[in-house]
Amino acid sequence: MDAAPLAATPPEQLSGAMIRRGSTGGSAGPRSAEKEARSERLAAALKANLRRRKAQARQRAAEADEPKRDAETAGAHDSARVVVDKRSA
Repeated sequence: MDAAPLAATPPEQLSGAMIRRGSTGGSAGPRSAEKEARSERLAAALKANLRRRKAQARQRAAEADEPKRDAETAGAHDSARVVVDKRSA
């Protein structure tokens, strides 16, 4: 038997399961609705994530603008007699 490639076979010789008349290649059934719903959920999640990340960036920028209060500028409590510079003691 001669095995001809399916692409070279005329559509009228193919079985009905192999071709769809009037098909555009896309589905309009429940899968399409599921994909659309998933796409909308992902878009909403991405927008929420972007808003959260922008808020975090604004918060970090505001914290960076505030003066830092460390032990030396706040007057460290020296009850343990800790010397800042060991060479000077």
